[in-house]
Amino acid sequence: MLKTLLRKMMPNRHNGRSYWSARYTKAAGHDKAVGDRRMSEEQIRGAYAQKLEILQQAWRQHWPGGATGRLLDAGCGFGYYTEGARQTGFDVLGVDFIDTAVAEARLRYPQCTFEVGDLTRLNLGRTFEAIISLNTYVAIVDEVDWRSAVQRVAAHLAPGGLWCLMDMLAEQLTSPDHAAHIAYRSVAQYAEILQPLGLRIKEHRLIPIHEFGYDETLLMITR
Repeated sequence: MLKTLLRKMMPNRHNGRSYWSARYTKAAGHDKAVGDRRMSEEQIRGAYAQKLEILQQAWRQHWPGGATGRLLDAGCGFGYYTEGARQTGFDVLGVDFIDTAVAEARLRYPQCTFEVGDLTRLNLGRTFEAIISLNTYVAIVDEVDWRSAVQRVAAHLAPGGLWCLMDMLAEQLTSPDHAAHIAYRSVAQYAEILQPLGLRIKEHRLIPIHEFGYDETLLMITR
């Protein structure tokens, strides 16, 4: 209890780059260290497969005739969802700010394109019909960086496009984990940033992640 109170009262000085770089370096060749570390490799792969199916359902709903065009995976990690999107029919680009993650993604999925990039300063010079971000924003602890990352990725969504953002949000958490490397926001906080940019949350769904035993939220964002 005391540790939790102190953590809330003190400024968060978490160094995201060094923390996630260490996690991704440890995870090279497997998946356990970048997912929920309480879960087995098999459970994590099961959760990844479930989330990919949820993305594919959202794409079918938005594009009944079939999903095509350019897709940006913002915070791609090792590229599992980037590859899933490529197999669905998208021309894909995965971006992550951890160079070891991008190097591993290139090894795993050589048919995809990956770049090292900071979402808080992202400027790719083109827009995308589809964007995905899975468990990306919960890992951006600093509020200014979080807002910048939402705004910069939002700028890359083409008119008529769909941004699927899946994460742990504040609404569904009864006892949030106050770990220093994560921060929870609400649907309303996302809507407040997106509305002035001409984007709206078309739909949001609570998604039970069976393998993990907790819920995440899917935001379907359009321009």
